[in-house]
Amino acid sequence: MAKSPPPILPEHLTASLLLAVPPAQLSAKREAALKKRVLASIAADPQERPMHTVRSGAGAWTTIAPDVQLQVLYDDGSAQSWLIRMKPGSHLPAHHHPGDEECLVLQGSCYLGDCLLQEGDYQLAREGSRHGAIRSEQGCLLFIRSRDRLPGSGGMRA
Repeated sequence: MAKSPPPILPEHLTASLLLAVPPAQLSAKREAALKKRVLASIAADPQERPMHTVRSGAGAWTTIAPDVQLQVLYDDGSAQSWLIRMKPGSHLPAHHHPGDEECLVLQGSCYLGDCLLQEGDYQLAREGSRHGAIRSEQGCLLFIRSRDRLPGSGGMRA
């Protein structure tokens, strides 16, 4: 038989506290809302969340500029991950970064302003920074992670 853990407070103090501070009486609506929050908090435990997988070739691509497409990989409400596919000769305008933005070149190469990034290169654009236009002479595939909004929805500000 399992032994109960010792009480945190002595029994006489617990009894006195319960008499002095009666339990809160919640309406059915507040009780249901509290239960929902507690269950959501339990479900949000990182150890219990399932994996999020996007298979190559799956997912929708959205055109955000001529010959430039974007695919959202994940949006947790505070940061987003996406792919940007640029065809040869395409470009995106110069923009300001209201938050940190990470960029990894997966295929091809591109210029971020005057900085040439090639396959495997990584760049962190710090909050408040601004770089010139992104252009790709041979085409490229970029992985981006940012707290900014997506390009085309207010994220890439001129």
